[in-house]
Amino acid sequence: MKRFFIFLIFITLMTARADAQVLISILFGDKLNSERMEFGVIGGVQASHLSGVGGNELFWSPILGSYFDIQLKGRWYFSPSFFLISNLGAQSLDVYLTGDPDLDIVLANGDLTRKLKYIQLPLPLRYMLDNKVYFQVGPQLGWLSSAIDEFTFEPTAQYSGEVRHDVLSNYKRVDAGFLFGLGYSFREKNGVDLGLNFYQSFVDIRKNNTGEGQYLNAMYLYVTVPIGAPKE
Repeated sequence: MKRFFIFLIFITLMTARADAQVLISILFGDKLNSERMEFGVIGGVQASHLSGVGGNELFWSPILGSYFDIQLKGRWYFSPSFFLISNLGAQSLDVYLTGDPDLDIVLANGDLTRKLKYIQLPLPLRYMLDNKVYFQVGPQLGWLSSAIDEFTFEPTAQYSGEVRHDVLSNYKRVDAGFLFGLGYSFREKNGVDLGLNFYQSFVDIRKNNTGEGQYLNAMYLYVTVPIGAPKE
């Protein structure tokens, strides 16, 4: 019961500032680990893409969060994660008109990157093989906290070379989709994991979209490190 209440407190604190997350993990790590539950920090890099828009090259960004590995039965695990540092989107998009004729002339030869900052919650089921390779599959949810269109171009006397537009009002706050992946555990329990996940959104993230749907997809390369795990 004590561990359950600590878990609830931890979930509440996970909605706090991302720069406090590592400190929270250290403080609660030894309280959230048991024989059947492992807690730690997850980090890595992601490459994301946004369908339904012109241009559109992969956008690379870091990820950082916390994770649980909860043993259900035998080799089956429930492995939720909380990504508080996660920017999805795309780069080299087609530039659009802003309504400012002078600025539009400058932007015509510029570059557009769309940065969508999400709090992500992957909720996969995992199956561990005898050789410590695992496969996982399940839903993933996301909460959009900011959306910025970042234009970069050659500086002029009037403009510094970068213009940022807040486009949060154009996008739905909630995203949902499906992930699958595989990984390797260097130890079956309480060890470092190296994994690769793939995510496909099922939600058209654009509000009131009358054109082609805009869907997020991403690839995550990650490492997990347990904190305060009991020694064998």
